[in-house]
Amino acid sequence: MRSLMPDNRGTPVGTEIEMSVSGKKLVVKVVSTDDLRSLIRTVDDILSCLQSAERAISSLEGDSAPAP
Repeated sequence: MRSLMPDNRGTPVGTEIEMSVSGKKLVVKVVSTDDLRSLIRTVDDILSCLQSAERAISSLEGDSAPAP
């Protein structure tokens, strides 16, 4: 979750991001009063960071990285 925290600073005006861990699940809540495109870009950024974190963890564990 720390790998995503820096991105929570400077979120677009009207956008809020909340993250929590529930068991083995990362719960991400994104609320936006801005246009839909801004919300989609924000969610895309979060997913990109998650994918990078997943690949880094996999490489440290010696697993093959998930396909893009």
